[in-house]
Parts: sequence; C-alpha cells; structure tokens
Amino acid sequence: QSQTRNIKVDYKAIATPLRITLVWTDPPGNPLAGTKLVNNLDLVVTNLDTGDVFYGNDILPGNDYNLAWDTNMVPKLDVVNNVEN
Repeated sequence: QSQTRNIKVDYKAIATPLRITLVWTDPPGNPLAGTKLVNNLDLVVTNLDTGDVFYGNDILPGNDYNLAWDTNMVPKLDVVNNVEN
C-alpha cells in the first residue's frame, strides 16, 4: 500500500529547508528476530518541480538534511526505526 500527500510550498519559503517526518506505533516484534519492526514503513519525498527523490533517514554524517537520491545507486531504506525524517 502507499499514501500520497501533495504539499505546495509558498515561493517565499523556497530558501527554507522543508522537514517531513513519518512516525508510527509498531507492535512488539519477535525478540529472536534480527529486525524487530513488524510494520516497516518508508518515507519517500519527491520534489515534483525538480524530480529529486529523498528517502527517510538517509542523512549523511555531518549533514543536517537529506541529500537527493543518486539514481545510479540503490536506495538506502531504513529497516530499523519507526521514525523517519
């Protein structure tokens, strides 16, 4: 399943970073399982004006924000956390 939300940002805010967060409550996972998430949701944000795609929690060390995904690379999806920025 997927959910799509379109957000229009006023042109006056174009120089301000946009932060989007996805948070969900997850039931307890199997303690013997390597990955404890029961529901693995992924935040994917696409800039429809530029075509840039951003994946939740794909923030490089030393950066405050995500960089656009390099389409020549495999996306780095977070399979551990129930909070994605």
